Amino acid sequence: MISVIVPIYKTEKYLDTCIKSLINQSYNNFELLLIIDGRIGNEKCVEICDYYSRTDKRVRLIVKEKNEGVDKTRFYGLEKAEGDYITFVDSDDWLEKDALLVLRQRMQESNYDYVEIGYSRRLGPFRQKRKGLLSGEIRAPELFEQYFISFFGVNILSVTLWGKLYRKDVIKRANLEPSRFKMGEDLMFNLHLFPYLKSIFIESYYGYNYRYGGMTNKYNQYLLHDSKKQFLEKIKLIDQYNYYKASDSVRIEMINILLSDIIQKIEKSNIREDVIIEQIREEINSPFWDRVLSFSNKEYYNRHSIDALRMKSPERLFAICKGIVKKNIMRRIMVKVAANLF
Repeated sequence: MISVIVPIYKTEKYLDTCIKSLINQSYNNFELLLIIDGRIGNEKCVEICDYYSRTDKRVRLIVKEKNEGVDKTRFYGLEKAEGDYITFVDSDDWLEKDALLVLRQRMQESNYDYVEIGYSRRLGPFRQKRKGLLSGEIRAPELFEQYFISFFGVNILSVTLWGKLYRKDVIKRANLEPSRFKMGEDLMFNLHLFPYLKSIFIESYYGYNYRYGGMTNKYNQYLLHDSKKQFLEKIKLIDQYNYYKASDSVRIEMINILLSDIIQKIEKSNIREDVIIEQIREEINSPFWDRVLSFSNKEYYNRHSIDALRMKSPERLFAICKGIVKKNIMRRIMVKVAANLF
């Protein structure tokens, strides 16, 4: 049996679409765990989920009294799940009718550790099909040697939790625990699971619909904070597994996250430019960035952002990010307008 885990927090606008796509699957041998992450503020979500739990015996409604975040809510679902296979669906997304069938049939062929399907980014009526660079079967030792790097800033395999069917016994064997992060929790789950995998299969079927365009106007205070802690965890894993091929890529990734943080401040905060520059100055003077800049490959040294960081020049970093903001302004406006229309 498959356990479908759906963490829910204030997504009443999209919840019917999500649940209907699940109960109408062509594959029927599943349980659907609708897990409300905190009762307060989720009253409408509880009402919607309660209706489905009373009308379909496969649906289980679980209401957590306290809001703890999506990561802890997913793990709470894992504790309650009775199936041998686990899939996660975000409550504002939805599945195509045959998604579970495709995942389960492929899993039956060779009992892979996980099977993955392609996804479509959906913005109102607009659909963009997306999948990884690979398809088909990948087995050890190639799986680890060639593709573990995907979790260190190299986009080869998907780092998401959704769109995959996992064997529950593999998750248990990895002894995973909830992270303390507000950002990047999907990546950290798969990062720590990956060394325990023996085989995976990537389907070319597009079965998961990811709702895109929920762009907030608020500065994300967790992005840089959580990414710095995750960088240190990744460095530990690189040392643990002697996976030094990932050493430079994870450093490039960390610098790109710094740039993203600055770009967000420029776009989404009302902070004056001179104040942002001083905040950048304080940040880059931390010894943390000296460790990030410990590259082994000389070819990275001429990049403008790396040079600016080496020189500890907040003015140059700010100028680089402001240039990026100017280039992307029309794209952001179009995405926000489209998201509000539908």
